[in-house]
Amino acid sequence: MRLWAKLNRIYGDMTKMHEYFNIKNTENHIRKVSLEQEDDSLRRYILTIESYNRDYDLFKNNIIELPRDMNNEIYAYLFSGHKIKYSIVLPPDYPFVVSVWNLIE
Repeated sequence: MRLWAKLNRIYGDMTKMHEYFNIKNTENHIRKVSLEQEDDSLRRYILTIESYNRDYDLFKNNIIELPRDMNNEIYAYLFSGHKIKYSIVLPPDYPFVVSVWNLIE
C-alpha cells in the first residue's frame, strides 16, 4: 500500500503514465501506458500498454464520390492497434526478491 501511495505521489495519475514520460500522441499514432492496482490484493498490479496507428492517409484514400464529412468519419476507423496487458506480482520482501510478471493478453 505504501508503494502504491508513493508511486501515485511521484508520478501522479498512474493511469496516465504516458503523460509523465512525455509520450505525445499524434493524429496518426496514439499511445497509452497505465498501471492499475488490482482490487483484491495490495501487491498485484496490471500494466497496460496500448499503441494505435493509422496507416492510411486521408488525401491518398479519399473516396471522391463521398462528401468530405463522410470520408472523415470513415477515416476515424482506419486504425490498427496493439494492446498488451501484464500482471505484476510484488513479493512481500520486494525489492530484494524479483517481481513476477505474467502476460495476460
